[in-house]
Amino acid sequence: MNEAEKCIAVIYKDKFGQLIALILQRFPSLSIESAEDIVQETFAEAVVRWPKQGIPDNPSGWIYQTCKNKSINLFKKMDKTEDLSFAKTVSIEAEEISAHVFKDAQLQMLMACCHPHLTPKMQVVLALKYTANLKVENIALQFGVALDAIEKMLYRARQKIKKEELMLSANLNIYSGKRLSIVHKVIYLIFNEGYKQSGEKISQGKMLCEDALTLNKFLFDSPLRNSETKALQALMLFNIARFDSRFDAEGNAVELEYQNRSLWDGSLIQLAHRLLIESEDSTFSPYHLIGVS
Repeated sequence: MNEAEKCIAVIYKDKFGQLIALILQRFPSLSIESAEDIVQETFAEAVVRWPKQGIPDNPSGWIYQTCKNKSINLFKKMDKTEDLSFAKTVSIEAEEISAHVFKDAQLQMLMACCHPHLTPKMQVVLALKYTANLKVENIALQFGVALDAIEKMLYRARQKIKKEELMLSANLNIYSGKRLSIVHKVIYLIFNEGYKQSGEKISQGKMLCEDALTLNKFLFDSPLRNSETKALQALMLFNIARFDSRFDAEGNAVELEYQNRSLWDGSLIQLAHRLLIESEDSTFSPYHLIGVS
């Protein structure tokens, strides 16, 4: 793999979902399937052009600009002048793409994937694909289900979004209060799904737990966080700190009192304890209850 391909692979892994979110912000009438196709086509074009022409000075910005141009061309082809006019009025700092723009887009996509009209399973799979940027095959692997099961779920979710005209490019100021508790629940479901894995799936389970921690960290580092966000982060840190001690060499579950404490991550436990103390509030969430039990 050459340097250009490595660069493209990193951007794809880190920013696939954010790019879709940015495109949906600028072109709200675009379907999520079309936005995804445009992003995929853009990465395919980069694979062809960058090894020959060199890596752009702002690789992420090049990807975004190309996605935007492809979206504009699509609307021109469909003769949707109203959508094009609206797109020109939308101010997105991604014209000079920066890290915080992508981070904001990731938060918006996370909120959007947790639309209350979608089933919990759909919310989890959408969040993993478009916010954690996992490939469909990896989602299937980590959940221990067939690839086509995840593809069918994604298809049903997209159809529901299209049929009910659900807005995926959620405005954080409008939806954050209503959806934050749903987002917490989805993140906890992802973590719990990974934590219960055993046997040959332990390593995949730990990665799923880490994905959940990463998703909650996006909230934690944003103005949206509340005491429940901190309590959830503490709960997950308490548990993942002793992840490696939960099974013996043969893969058998080890009860808490018999676990090897030397395998516990003390720094994570200290951080979790501090967050749990900081999360004390008049609102006592389920994550507080589980975290102190």
